[in-house]
Amino acid sequence: DLDQYGKSSQLRNAMLASSRQSAPLVAAIATASNSIIVCSIKRTRPGIKTRNHQSGHAVHIVASDDYDNDEISQVKQQQRTTTAVVFSGNKADAILLLKIMREYGRRIWERYDSIPSVERVADGLSEALLSFMRYDRESELHDGTGKVIVDRDFDMARPFGVQSLVLGVRGGPATIRSVDPSGVQNGWVARALGKGSDRANQMLEGAWKPGLEEGQVRDMCVKILRDLYREEQEQHVRDDGMAGAGAGAGEVMIICEIVSSRGFSQESFSLLEKDVEG
Repeated sequence: DLDQYGKSSQLRNAMLASSRQSAPLVAAIATASNSIIVCSIKRTRPGIKTRNHQSGHAVHIVASDDYDNDEISQVKQQQRTTTAVVFSGNKADAILLLKIMREYGRRIWERYDSIPSVERVADGLSEALLSFMRYDRESELHDGTGKVIVDRDFDMARPFGVQSLVLGVRGGPATIRSVDPSGVQNGWVARALGKGSDRANQMLEGAWKPGLEEGQVRDMCVKILRDLYREEQEQHVRDDGMAGAGAGAGEVMIICEIVSSRGFSQESFSLLEKDVEG
């Protein structure tokens, strides 16, 4: 169904859901170190710990060079190629899309012996996101890897309620590319997703600049998330006369994940304090 402006109401609702159903996250490129920093909010729960070498908190690796072999030179180890994705929105949809894109990345690796680029993964995401429209793609030209979704029985009756960022660190400059539920792509040097993302993107426009070091970009992203939280609490006071629920059970942390030619690393900060937790 189309609204008065010719836009699909399903896609509009998917876009709204992808913004409102997730905590805010901020991603930005540190051009001085050619790395990408992604900071997001995580509520820690006592007694529950999970670990996945292919997934951090917000950043999920689609494909990456494996240079754990001691015989590979140290120079080569400092030139890793990584393509990753970040999702905001419906968690079940995000898990399904991640599975589809990792399978697609595996087929590209097996056929061409190369890590899929940001542009290729973003194009693949666009194709997968538009699968609910049931376009007949049989007659379209494809390379040797074929369509992104090869399961003929796959059927999506609605749009994916997910916004995505595709991150890439290769031989050239680090890259961030967004893909919205309608499959539309845009390139960015810094971008926020999730609840409060409109305000966060305004902050990014004023704070990001070329030449920033990795630590400066990390501190910028952490400050934006803290400012968003502070503004939210102030809004609760204006609306209800009292602050919001706050951290609740467990502690709310800011997780900063760094994707670079050195690989993948992670730091944790308190949402309410300025000192690094680990």
